[in-house]
Amino acid sequence: MFSRREFLASAAATAPRVGRLFSFAALADIQYADQPTAGARDYRASLSKLRECARYFENQGCAFTVHLGDLVDSGLENLERVLPHLDALPQPVFHVIGNHDTPRDGWLKRLNMPAAHYKFSRDEWDFIVLDGLAIRAGDGGQGDQILDELKRRGEPNAQTWNGGLGPSQREWLADLLADSARRARLAGLFCHYPIREGSARPDHFLWDWRQTQAIVQRAGNVRFWMNGHDHRGIRVRVLNTDYFTLKGLVENPPEDSAVVVDLFADGVYYRRASFGPPKV
Repeated sequence: MFSRREFLASAAATAPRVGRLFSFAALADIQYADQPTAGARDYRASLSKLRECARYFENQGCAFTVHLGDLVDSGLENLERVLPHLDALPQPVFHVIGNHDTPRDGWLKRLNMPAAHYKFSRDEWDFIVLDGLAIRAGDGGQGDQILDELKRRGEPNAQTWNGGLGPSQREWLADLLADSARRARLAGLFCHYPIREGSARPDHFLWDWRQTQAIVQRAGNVRFWMNGHDHRGIRVRVLNTDYFTLKGLVENPPEDSAVVVDLFADGVYYRRASFGPPKV
């Protein structure tokens, strides 16, 4: 937790300034399913909450929407039910693959995603969408071996619901960030999984979070890493990078889950639906 002085310093550092380039809308873990409520997860209510989020975003001048994974609890039949409701969000909608977004191949095809990891840009900003399940449990190869090794070491993220970028995607990320930095551009990263201590519960972390975190820190131009997965939501700042876990819509009210991100040539500012910047 931050002290009041640290909170005020952080708020000042991210205060709105003149020269906003554009804004985007962000949501995580809608996780709709036509099934009974389980604990805090009210699966069927996600559609009505999504509509409320869309009404909020409508007047915020957002250029696009990012959903950070787990659009449904599982199954293409639930995907078909939720897709029409996404039309009310600021367009286009960029998707991140989550652990509940199965079956994977059908998912990518139905959402017309270019790949599970990709890049897009706007103005002075580059955005990189990462596939935290490129290496995953049950793949019959590297994923199962990595999970076994994590379990042997007693790592808290040695869970089947987590996954990893893997060496080839990490190399791809490092190359993109190096190129972006050379061109004096700022970068924002989207993944389903957290990578920074304090930004989420350790058992929700990306398998290769340490290696990925090192790449982000080395780049120097990454202003935020935004993820879902841990539905509680929290933001921490390390140097000039925010590590931001959004609250999962399936377990939280729309006013706590809908986030508007304002982008400037020199930084970023976050707006929550009804109560301003997120807590730090």
